[in-house]
Amino acid sequence: MSEHALRVYQGRKGDWKRIKGDWEFSCGAPATRTPCGQFDLCWRVQNDYGWKMFEKCKAAYVYWTTAGFMLHTILYDKYSEGDPEYADIADDRLGMNISMSCIRLALENARWIYTNIPHGTKLVVYE
Repeated sequence: MSEHALRVYQGRKGDWKRIKGDWEFSCGAPATRTPCGQFDLCWRVQNDYGWKMFEKCKAAYVYWTTAGFMLHTILYDKYSEGDPEYADIADDRLGMNISMSCIRLALENARWIYTNIPHGTKLVVYE
């Protein structure tokens, strides 16, 4: 993706208002691209701070999409627990195509989506 900016809109067709946004994010690397299209946010990881373990690291505030990729924080050390505000960062790069198709956001932005956006909300990904 050439522009790495996430924006949150509220409204309906023909009457959208941006309520949050121009949040920098990272997305899928060339071999594991984030798919473009329209998807739903469908499931939050249900534990304190929405932690999910990956192979060598963790992310917080994980929200699955119907396309199978996730929105979540930057990456943290695999032993991280509790509030991610105090966790050891493993990879905080944003604005790059580096993930395994997920959309990585800064902590405060991933937390906002996780706590404020209901299941079934549309996510539109553009190239």
